[in-house]
Amino acid sequence: MKIHFLKIYFALTFLTTYTVFGQSPEKLKLPEPKRLIDKVEAFGGMALNFPNDHGWAEYVFKASDGRTIENANSEMGYFAGIGLVHSMNKRIELKVEFLFEKRLYSTSIDYLDLNGSTTSETERDQRNRYLGISLIPIYFMSDLKRLHFFVGCSYKYLTGSTAYAIYSSAGQPAGGALVNTIDGFEKHVVDALAGGGYLFPVSDEFSGCIRIQGNYGLSYTLNQNNQSLSINSVSLSLAIRYVR
Repeated sequence: MKIHFLKIYFALTFLTTYTVFGQSPEKLKLPEPKRLIDKVEAFGGMALNFPNDHGWAEYVFKASDGRTIENANSEMGYFAGIGLVHSMNKRIELKVEFLFEKRLYSTSIDYLDLNGSTTSETERDQRNRYLGISLIPIYFMSDLKRLHFFVGCSYKYLTGSTAYAIYSSAGQPAGGALVNTIDGFEKHVVDALAGGGYLFPVSDEFSGCIRIQGNYGLSYTLNQNNQSLSINSVSLSLAIRYVR
């Protein structure tokens, strides 16, 4: 009885050992080690920004006793950059983006007399250029990785700022000027961001992306007339991505 049990034990041991170690390397696949960077992408596109001056227009109106009306308008800018992606699982990615952005918006300022009639007007196109870095966790709604949502934060450094202003008085053109406005903006800007987007493939390596993103200023953006404020914004962007 004891000898019969030992025969069965050795037979099972041999069969198990052969099953595990007797396979060819092609059949025995070990899990690949996790890489820090799974994908590298290059991207570029256009963004329509809708700025929120965080009460600046209201402050100007009150400070001028209701004789200055300022409005901010959306304008189309552009951006380009490189992203480094770490895949945490099939639906969650952590992305670091290095970005160049040219952000545009315009302002219109009406100056009123005591009777509320417009005496002069200023139309100004503002162009700010930034270099930035963003940390963005992304969640995809399916394994196809199309519809996605994200949150994150960004740091931007202002490299240049200019404004082209057109003046008019009593309804007549009064000239224009290109002004260096970099001293009126903070050099270092930190934002929290959140939004959603949709990826649509063009080929194995190229895809398009449409995205809605909100930026909330965690630091001051504007510093003019001894007043500092944050400029929040919502942007609608369309970009092309190349992924390797």
